[in-house]
Amino acid sequence: MVESGMRLNLRAFVLAGLLSTPLLFTACIKVQTGPPTTEEALDAASVRGKEIRAEWFTRFQSATPEDKVILWRMFVDSTAESYLRYGSTVADEWRKGNEGRRAAIADTEMQSTVDRWILTQRPQLEAYDDIVEYGVDQIKLTNVFGATILDPIQQLRDQYYRVYSAVFFPKGTVQEYLQRQTEVRGELQRYSFDLERALSRR
Repeated sequence: MVESGMRLNLRAFVLAGLLSTPLLFTACIKVQTGPPTTEEALDAASVRGKEIRAEWFTRFQSATPEDKVILWRMFVDSTAESYLRYGSTVADEWRKGNEGRRAAIADTEMQSTVDRWILTQRPQLEAYDDIVEYGVDQIKLTNVFGATILDPIQQLRDQYYRVYSAVFFPKGTVQEYLQRQTEVRGELQRYSFDLERALSRR
């Protein structure tokens, strides 16, 4: 089992190197200051989305069953973490906006800010969701894994969407918004570890 775990860790290390370049796209998840028009921003996000989707679909198709799981877990972890970084940026702007005000900015106002950003990035965000779902389908189609792997995958998949909800649907105060992000990050890390551990025990 120790040897199996070492092989898995080495494989994950190699795959992480392959992932480093394409995952630079996460840097573009930030508070919108960008393109001069919504149409231009949508066009750019659409192009990025198509490129990312095509690249990851190809990766899943060519990977071995075990590597599909590793690739999928890394993609979910990296994408969810990029969402949480965006959420931290939103919280910083929220706190700054509260300074000097008699009443704190309402969550509905912050929701409008987030919604405006999502409007310009939707094609790319939808591509991320498509990759998550496609990866799950590709793993299931191998007919190699049973419940010990598929159940943790389902848990991590569901947690990915909870992270999305926590970040892109701000509720309550800025402190409550950040607390929710802390909670979903901890749960994400736990489910990711559960999947990594289950794979290493095969």
